[in-house]
Amino acid sequence: LELFYLLGLRSLQFAWNFDNKYCASCMSTKDYGLTGDGERLVGLCNELGVIIDISHASKKATIEILSASKLPVIASHANARAVWEHVRNLDDEQLQAVRNNRGAVGVNLIWPSLSEKPSVVAVADHIAYICAHFDEDLCAIGTDYFGLLDHPEPEGLEDVTKFLNLWKELADRGMSTNTIEKVSYTNALRVIESNAERWR
Repeated sequence: LELFYLLGLRSLQFAWNFDNKYCASCMSTKDYGLTGDGERLVGLCNELGVIIDISHASKKATIEILSASKLPVIASHANARAVWEHVRNLDDEQLQAVRNNRGAVGVNLIWPSLSEKPSVVAVADHIAYICAHFDEDLCAIGTDYFGLLDHPEPEGLEDVTKFLNLWKELADRGMSTNTIEKVSYTNALRVIESNAERWR
């Protein structure tokens, strides 16, 4: 981690869809959570100000990472399981733990984790749920445009130039300009700046 830090690394995702020596993934058959090596990695990330990304981590690992981290973390691309049941989405306990950590959850555009008919409306559903049930300071955007796994983009969000459609959808639902700004960039920026205070 120290070598990659010197090369410019400032954010680290602890897992993808496979078991590793640091933590269990969302696809692990046995959720063993955060390992001893994982705990040490959390500590080193905090020391260096490397932003911890819990995307793809298992539920137990997510809770334990959030408990161990002294700095805000991100789920760079994850949605709300209460809105759409999917192994990659975060349940209410996980969302509350991210909120308690002062972190941010980047709602993504990956078809299987959004809805049966992915669209700008479905993306807004996840954002609205997180803001209404937890905190407007929790939600961010984490498109994962480069990781859609051969699935088409949601209708109305085919590329970044279409994001005005999302802001309009949220505004039409009664979301304030201040909250939309938080979702669009200031929540993510807050997490970055909190970690950046330790950058050398």
